[in-house]
Amino acid sequence: MKVLLRLTFLTIVHGLFLTASNAGAGDLSAPYFQILGKGDERTSASLPLKSSAAKVSIEGTIARVHLTQRYANSGSVPIEAVYVFPASTRAAVHGMTLSTGGRVIAARIRESVKAKLEYETAKAEKKTAALLEEHRPNVFQMSVANLLPGDDIDVEIEWTETIPAVESTYEFVFPTVVGPRYTGGNAGNGETWTANPHLAPGTPVPVTFTLGADLATTLPLAEVTCPSHPVVVDFKTKDKASVKIDSKTFEDPGNRDFILRWKLGNDQVDAGLLLNRGKDRNHFLLQIAPPPRVTPDQIPPRDYVMVLDVSGSMKGFPLNTAKQLLRNLVKG
Repeated sequence: MKVLLRLTFLTIVHGLFLTASNAGAGDLSAPYFQILGKGDERTSASLPLKSSAAKVSIEGTIARVHLTQRYANSGSVPIEAVYVFPASTRAAVHGMTLSTGGRVIAARIRESVKAKLEYETAKAEKKTAALLEEHRPNVFQMSVANLLPGDDIDVEIEWTETIPAVESTYEFVFPTVVGPRYTGGNAGNGETWTANPHLAPGTPVPVTFTLGADLATTLPLAEVTCPSHPVVVDFKTKDKASVKIDSKTFEDPGNRDFILRWKLGNDQVDAGLLLNRGKDRNHFLLQIAPPPRVTPDQIPPRDYVMVLDVSGSMKGFPLNTAKQLLRNLVKG
């Protein structure tokens, strides 16, 4: 079976299953999974997305994410699955692969119009194809065409993103939900996912979601918390920890964004170094961090050299003002 894969944009992150729909394209109003085809084809197929697994590696202020989405067709006819999901505006994609039938095919980047044309051509030729498109900087669509009955397809996406610190707290967010979008009351702007995603009451969650993160910092960890999910935190050393969602106490981890926060335990100005050895070249990350508060005894003595213009143009008020500023600086 020939396989064709196209990647149309370079900024992508993951999202979980949000809601399924068998309605026509004009009826979609949220992040959705749509099965395209004739009525009999849609009703005979169950939800194509079966599982989503994320492996996160955080080193210093850089997060590397490897996401695997597994699609399967348990129906009796080929289907096309369209999946809309959230993204991160800080992510930079490394690559995307599609695995099926023992084959692994790497994505190729194309201009949007050309990629769409090649995808439609492959679909018309009954080839299995995948197309990744951007709707907004944080909303993406994955289309998988000609998913054959009984076939499993693994789509793997890799990206990196930087992690900022706010008030000495670092925060990594893994988006799983596309929130409501305000469209300005213009229903004709082409954006149809303006409502909150949901499943009908009592509907069992058909998709499994797992996430594990390895955290390595340049300085000792003071605390690691997850306000969004119950997690199991295993401190390997003073500056390394592993985190995973505790699925035993959380039935549906994919119904909210995953948030991981940590603080460094430095009580003085400190620095740390991380080394990374690659196949062709090596890299290092140097991080210098101040303490939350600096006390006077932590401030070392300083020498100041001051240069003051005493030419004729400085006579009078300018020179007197400069002298007073210097006196205030020295006296504190």
